[in-house]
Amino acid sequence: MQVHRYNAALDQVAVGDTEAVVISRLGSPSFRELAGAPYLRYTGTPCAAPCAVRLWWEWPILPGIEAWSVELGQNNTVVKTYHWVSP
Repeated sequence: MQVHRYNAALDQVAVGDTEAVVISRLGSPSFRELAGAPYLRYTGTPCAAPCAVRLWWEWPILPGIEAWSVELGQNNTVVKTYHWVSP
């Protein structure tokens, strides 16, 4: 199931990993949020320093319910990961 694959892959992502490593683990993101252009489907907090880009993977069956994100800094490495679940 896709949800389990995303959960397992996100668990393997570490701070300092490159974008290429992240994409090799999770696949192509559903959406790419740039700092200053918020994607607020799951959070009211936009990508902001040290985040330069937030990559999103949405649950394809019910978008808006569950997603996984990875924030990349200016050097294109991971600064934070998060698993989002709508209540």
